Amino acid sequence: LALPDAHRMTPLAALSGKPARDSSKRVLRHLAERYVPKSIVSAPKQGFVAPLGTWLATDLRDRTSEAIGRLGHRGVIRPERADQMMKDHTSKRRDYSHNLWALVVLDDWFARRIDKLDLPEIPEDAACETHIAS
Repeated sequence: LALPDAHRMTPLAALSGKPARDSSKRVLRHLAERYVPKSIVSAPKQGFVAPLGTWLATDLRDRTSEAIGRLGHRGVIRPERADQMMKDHTSKRRDYSHNLWALVVLDDWFARRIDKLDLPEIPEDAACETHIAS
């Protein structure tokens, strides 16, 4: 069910064919003003950034440390380097949010994709010395 343009836009915007920023979603904005301060309803659009850095240093700290351990055991990262990144991040010496999040996601990918496969165990003495994270 579509609303007529007159209900979706201000009359001037509907006539011009070029809606102004504040003319779109007219009904929704009018309804929102009943529950939310007008200053919020009429505020310009803005993005939302999750506080990933804080989460990795607090709520996801154990999950990140576990991921580092598993990825180190797999031989795809140098755990001592990742541990140092974690220490620097949690002490706020340096923001490693993107790097640490990538390790958590990589660990999750291994768990969902690789660990579900029925692969033969690789002997430790055959492990490769190359690392993808430095």
